[in-house]
Amino acid sequence: MKLPHQPSVSELAAVLETALDAVIIMGEDGRILGWNRVAEATFGWPASETVGRPLRDLVIPRQHRAAHEKGLQRFLETGRGRVLGKHIEIAAIHRDGRELPIELSITPTMDSGRRVFLGFLRDITERTQSRRMLERRAIEAEAISRLTSLAAQSSSFDEVMRACLEAVCEITGWPLGHAFRLTGERPALSRTNIWHAAEPIDYAPLREATEAIVFASGVGLPGKVLETGEAVWIGDTDREPNFPRAGVARKLGLQAAFGFPVVSERKTIAVLEFFNRTSTEADQGLLPVFRTLGEQVGRVFERSAAAARLAQERDALEREIAERERAQQHQRLLLAELDHRVKNTLAVVLSIAQQTAKHSASIEVFADSFVGRIASLAKAHSLLTARKWQSALLYDVVEALMGAYAADMGERITYRGPAAYLSPKAALALSMIVHELLTNATKYGALAGPDGRIDLTWSVSKAKAGPRVIFMWQEVGVNGAEPPAQAGFGSRMIDANARHELLGSARSEWLPKGLRFELEFPLSPTG
Repeated sequence: MKLPHQPSVSELAAVLETALDAVIIMGEDGRILGWNRVAEATFGWPASETVGRPLRDLVIPRQHRAAHEKGLQRFLETGRGRVLGKHIEIAAIHRDGRELPIELSITPTMDSGRRVFLGFLRDITERTQSRRMLERRAIEAEAISRLTSLAAQSSSFDEVMRACLEAVCEITGWPLGHAFRLTGERPALSRTNIWHAAEPIDYAPLREATEAIVFASGVGLPGKVLETGEAVWIGDTDREPNFPRAGVARKLGLQAAFGFPVVSERKTIAVLEFFNRTSTEADQGLLPVFRTLGEQVGRVFERSAAAARLAQERDALEREIAERERAQQHQRLLLAELDHRVKNTLAVVLSIAQQTAKHSASIEVFADSFVGRIASLAKAHSLLTARKWQSALLYDVVEALMGAYAADMGERITYRGPAAYLSPKAALALSMIVHELLTNATKYGALAGPDGRIDLTWSVSKAKAGPRVIFMWQEVGVNGAEPPAQAGFGSRMIDANARHELLGSARSEWLPKGLRFELEFPLSPTG
């Protein structure tokens, strides 16, 4: 096919340099022949570094390169091109690696007897962003309108919360949402069965992990929303220390999360949380939308609450009498429990003092060892007190003792495992064991030198007699690691706590690069 006569590149050179668009001239071999000043500004490449190089290597995204070469070959063989003489929108690559949307038109012409292609390219980033913003605003308006209509008609708080989850997933494009409700006299969130998956996703492990945690004020993402009364955005859950479900989220490929409150009469009554597959920076423009949606859900709650208050007033006297009886009984139990715990704690402290003194060469050694052991005991007491001496998360026990070390040493200390609740007795025993291991590692093991590392893991196995915890402490990077000549008080304390307090077993193995310690014990029914 013979092309009609067109002005040559050399004839148009002055015009191209004054063009408002980026202009790229390409030869039949796909290499760049010309590159005007606007192209330099648009793509970051000076003309001196582009001429003679393949166009595909500079501005064409990897996923479009095969189509580019195929289209060029088709034109050379047939004289026909699908994109010639058209305006198309496509992605291009800047020199710094980022993609930018462009509008492209390609015109073939002749230059000194050779066929060349003139590409006119315009950066349409602002236009694309504006279009996407308008599309999102339309989606937001539709979602708010739909939810407002439902809130005006429905008396079911759960139904409206489920609709709100769906609306937010539609607006944000995030795949998963879940609702909490505020329950109890003290501020704590109760998980619900209200989940919404905008795409196929097996969220059962996340649901199980959510059920295993009590989200009191300040605990995790939902607890933080409850504490502040504001939306909370976590761009990367792996980097957020106050996100106890990070391990489960990672396994499901969920990397970002945010939550916002449902408010009634200026009080948070529910929290809605959402998860995304990619790390995502906070979008401040969405916060007013979340607030509006939360208010709509809150109005339904207010209607339900008004009806409930009438019923509550009817039997208020009966509840008051029952509450007084419970308070008196609880006080008697607390006094008895306090007396019992004080005696037990004093006995433990006395035993630690006696045994530490027995194996200390000086008062300084005694003071250092005794204070460290009492401090670990105090940390475990603090955890249990925060949970009303009902139970403590195994992770929280480890975090209380090792968190400060991990913050200072980064990846040299790692610990992970599933959610497992320990009884008060088990939590105290485990805290003493971890303290002894950490003290030995600091003095003689992995933390005594610059290259050592500690990797702590635990799992929960199922057995006929009940679940059992397998607790593994591994030190590596220790040069010349050798077992002690004889077991000290710390080793005997570990063994005693494992056998008598945890009703389990402990085993230490000295490997060429450090200590390997394994502890196994049953997970008590109250834990």
